[in-house]
Amino acid sequence: MEDQVLFARQDEVNVLKFVGRIRFQICSAVESFLKKIHDEKLLFPIVIDLIETKSIDSTVLGLLAQIAIQSTNEFHHKPTVLVSCYDILRVLRCMSFARIFNILQGDGSPSGAFQEIKPLRTDEKDMRDRILTAHRTLMSLSAENRTKFETVVKMLEKEPLGKPDS
Repeated sequence: MEDQVLFARQDEVNVLKFVGRIRFQICSAVESFLKKIHDEKLLFPIVIDLIETKSIDSTVLGLLAQIAIQSTNEFHHKPTVLVSCYDILRVLRCMSFARIFNILQGDGSPSGAFQEIKPLRTDEKDMRDRILTAHRTLMSLSAENRTKFETVVKMLEKEPLGKPDS
């Protein structure tokens, strides 16, 4: 199974399908793609399909939280996330995602004509800004998340660009 993010529009619902191991490098491509469909006035309610997701990092979780918050603000209802893996379900619950998503368990993914959202190259500053924004969003969901990510955010805020690892 290849790691990828797919998109399909089905019955005026946008479906983002995350397959495999999903890491922060895909965030800029997903954000860019969502901005494009939003600008084209094609952003209908959204479903996040994590049925075939094996793992997902905290930056992507922060991006999903941003999507949920935006969707709630625009459509006045929580978007839906589909999940089958117990470990991912547990992570979603620990990150307070039940506050911002309708979480449905199951093992049936929506079918349709999915297109791949290809990763984009981004520079170090852009990537760091995205990681910071994602983690700040996660921190805003609960006091527990604030405690979990406060050190990471402070470290990223202080780390100068281009500093070699020691």
